[in-house]
Amino acid sequence: MPVPIVYRAADNVNASYDWLDVTSGVGYRRYFGVASDIAAGAEYFLTPESVTSYEEGKSANGTASPAIDLDFDITFNKPAYVKGVAVVNALFRSVSSASITPVVNIYHVTAVGTETLLGTATMVNRSVTGYYKQTIRISLTEKQFIVGDRLRLNMQLNILNGNQGWIYFDSGTSVTDVDGRTVTGTLAFDCPFRIDL
Repeated sequence: MPVPIVYRAADNVNASYDWLDVTSGVGYRRYFGVASDIAAGAEYFLTPESVTSYEEGKSANGTASPAIDLDFDITFNKPAYVKGVAVVNALFRSVSSASITPVVNIYHVTAVGTETLLGTATMVNRSVTGYYKQTIRISLTEKQFIVGDRLRLNMQLNILNGNQGWIYFDSGTSVTDVDGRTVTGTLAFDCPFRIDL
């Protein structure tokens, strides 16, 4: 007698994507970097929903490289395969003509914490006081994610001249950038996943 369907394990996972690039054979899932307030301090993570963050962003003064170094993670409960070109959209700020250079790294992190760099990119250096909304494309090394693995968006900001720089990650923040546009502090990460067509 066959096992009733209700007790069978699923063979396939129905994945949903925010948008598809059929010519590349990838589906994009949009994640947002945010912070939550917990007793031990702020926790930074990725979520598929655009929510108001506990913190507007992170600032630092200095000459360090990087002066700001934040990890935003999401844990996989189903297998997935990252493949293609990621897109990151973020808001930065230079205060008192600080020379700021944002760096974006994307990692595969195992359940035991081993990091593998999948892609990295350095954005344009800015040294005029003001807000900068920037978008960058990052080619990723193809990687299989298993249950328990984490996808990590690492945001860094190099700051020179001893002045202040900011990285924002709050959808509730709204400012006028150096080009006169009204932009938000949303930190968006479009990650490409292989799809079978």
